[in-house]
Amino acid sequence: MQGGSYSTGAPGAPAAAPRGDTEIVIELRDSVPLVSNDDLGMAVHLAVKLALDLHADERAGGFDALVRVGEQAVRSWRRNGTTIMYQGRGPADMRAHARAFLGRLRRHFFKIVLMDVNKGYPEGSNYTIAVFDPASWTDKAHARAKRAGQPVDFDTIFRAYDPRDSGEMQINTLSVEFLASAWREYQDARSGPIKSLHEEAYESFLACMSLTIAHEMVHAFLTYLAGSKIILTPTDVAPEGEANELRGESGRMWEYHALGGLTAPNTNKDSRFESQGIRAGALWLLLTDPELEGSIRVTSSALRNLAKGRFSLPLATEGFKTLSQLRRTETPLISAASSSGARGGDDYSSPGYSSRRFHVEFLVPRNDTDTASEQNQPAAAGNTSDQGGASRQTGTASGGKASTCTKTSAQN
Repeated sequence: MQGGSYSTGAPGAPAAAPRGDTEIVIELRDSVPLVSNDDLGMAVHLAVKLALDLHADERAGGFDALVRVGEQAVRSWRRNGTTIMYQGRGPADMRAHARAFLGRLRRHFFKIVLMDVNKGYPEGSNYTIAVFDPASWTDKAHARAKRAGQPVDFDTIFRAYDPRDSGEMQINTLSVEFLASAWREYQDARSGPIKSLHEEAYESFLACMSLTIAHEMVHAFLTYLAGSKIILTPTDVAPEGEANELRGESGRMWEYHALGGLTAPNTNKDSRFESQGIRAGALWLLLTDPELEGSIRVTSSALRNLAKGRFSLPLATEGFKTLSQLRRTETPLISAASSSGARGGDDYSSPGYSSRRFHVEFLVPRNDTDTASEQNQPAAAGNTSDQGGASRQTGTASGGKASTCTKTSAQN
């Protein structure tokens, strides 16, 4: 596996450099966050931007790993006789499609739904942080191409791809709250040892959340290539032991290629890092070599560099624990379950960090009272009806308590 690095001052540009704002729409579904929408929106914005950056730089392993997983899936689909949208041949075509996919996400990210992702699962089952719920996107892309008077073929349909048609990313509300709280506590802390501890907690939560989103983006990339949500990931697109009888695990396969291990965020009982009573601990990489069957710990400096937008692949590690030792001394962190890639350039950990290239809007379901009253009143400025019985409100984020729905336009 080839490693690479990129730091703030390095020359060159990411594969999918953003143009204008990246739009992120957040829907609050069946949950009421305990933090302000301003902080919640900033937490999502930070994690999404870092996840995009993890995939974007062609000199670092995240982009190459994405291309490699895509090629592997396409080979398997074709070998099995599965009809897919992607018609490319060879690495150059796959790299071009990966660039196009990331470029679209830089403009419009998937709708993010904050909800209880684990609702309905039996107690004691694996804690899930995020799920990409796919949709078949080609019909809408076909219609757009036809309306534009373009000849309808595979190329024009891919050019008409819109991430908002291809599915939604469902993220556990509690996990985002932990990141938002850690970010706020770090911003508000005075300088000194306490500030340093809050910084370490924030960096740990940010790394875990962004790696989770980056992992889910790989599932979305395969939906992009396949063109349909009913086409499953081939079972051979997964590290050993990660697939089931029906489908593979492309996100974990990406982790394997990008990192050389599978991420396992944990919290140690002796951890100093804490936010809202939740300890943010170490990030471990599970080794896939059956002769080792253990794990190695990502160094705290590697996590800090990740948060600061300077990261190398593979991530620097130290120590070794067998799986039984890991289970005895560590508890799975409630705030992540996925992976990493590579790029850099923005310091996500500096106090007051924001980006002028992102804005966040919130959607919340209307209740019956709201709907009835609004039917008899003209729409307020900045408040428009949205499909699905949701309302969208916009307003500038102020850093204080937000209204029920806000749009935040973060500025440098």
